[in-house]
Amino acid sequence: GVDTRVPERELARQRIGVGADEEMILVMAGGGGGGFAQAPIGVGARSRPGARWITIGPVVRDWHATEPANIDHRGWVDTAADHIAAADLVIASTGNTTCQQIRAAARPWLAVPEWRYFDEQHRKASALA
Repeated sequence: GVDTRVPERELARQRIGVGADEEMILVMAGGGGGGFAQAPIGVGARSRPGARWITIGPVVRDWHATEPANIDHRGWVDTAADHIAAADLVIASTGNTTCQQIRAAARPWLAVPEWRYFDEQHRKASALA
């Protein structure tokens, strides 16, 4: 089973090094996909320059991408629950564990389904809409 206990937001922010008053946008990729492309994350971060953008999980590097200074790529972490609890907005796919963790934390979520042979992520995203 998936551990869906949710850390307290302020404590989670302290543990991952995010200030209490910072706007934090989390881009989260799980283990079942290839990750999000670097260039669109940079475009998003430029559109919200006052926010701190943190990525966890894989990010597909684009040779042509240039990133603003408000992005922090952390790779794989053991503290996904803290990152989710700390976020003002989560941008993530609709994998099973990802869905359970974000829904348990009740954080605002921009669901970006990844391609799968049987469309399960698109079907989950439709059901969540």
